[in-house]
Amino acid sequence: MSTDVPTPPAATEAQTAAHSAAHSAAPSVTTASRFDGKTVLRECGDYAEAQRVVDALSDDGFPVENLTILGEGLASVEQVVGSLSWGKVILQGLLGGGLNGLLIALIFSFFGIMSLESLLALLAYGFVIGAVLGVIFRSVAYAATGGNRDFQSVRGMQASRYLVLVADDHAADAEGRLAGQSL
Repeated sequence: MSTDVPTPPAATEAQTAAHSAAHSAAPSVTTASRFDGKTVLRECGDYAEAQRVVDALSDDGFPVENLTILGEGLASVEQVVGSLSWGKVILQGLLGGGLNGLLIALIFSFFGIMSLESLLALLAYGFVIGAVLGVIFRSVAYAATGGNRDFQSVRGMQASRYLVLVADDHAADAEGRLAGQSL
């Protein structure tokens, strides 16, 4: 039993050319795009460039509360920072858990007056208990991956482009202030 799935008609050359031209046009200072009462002031390739635009306006005395930086084309980026082994897992659990235990013990020390010996004992017990729990929790979490994630990474979001938006009633002023500046 076969089913024929209709295929969409092929794009005409004119449609393909128009689509390519629309997506490859150089960014302009202003466009007709609108976002809830805001106009695109500048299209930037990275966040640092968008920050420079806002900073330039701020330095010129523009009311920056009328600006918005909008990231478009968001992607999840995971930067691998190193490998992971049982030794590293245990060491991280020991240090991370120990410092957390030390912090909790320090917080508990604020609730009572105690001698220096009692304070040191409380801090030591907090570190030891935290270190043991840290090793246990880290080890269980690492074992649960079954060896399928033997690396450490940092995750973040990154946009393919950033738009600096300005409130419609301040657009002309912002454009005028940016006109003579090279960013």
